[in-house]
Amino acid sequence: MLKKYKIGLEDKLNKVRQMLHSGTHPEKYKQWINRLFKNADNLSKGDAAKFTNYVEKIGEYIKKHPDVVTHKFAKTVKGKF
Repeated sequence: MLKKYKIGLEDKLNKVRQMLHSGTHPEKYKQWINRLFKNADNLSKGDAAKFTNYVEKIGEYIKKHPDVVTHKFAKTVKGKF
């Protein structure tokens, strides 16, 4: 999906700095972030500026709640994240 908007995995927009973890993201985090990106894609309807805005808001949320990317947090979540 990121390719559709010409955003690479290493692109600054796809990275949130100062993460409090190392290694891979938990599977529940991946499911959650993929759902958010799909929602952003649906809402953007192909408009790259809108999609970028949504992704930036997701990044802001993660910066405010950095624990969502940790395995410790993912273990506390029941069902789908």
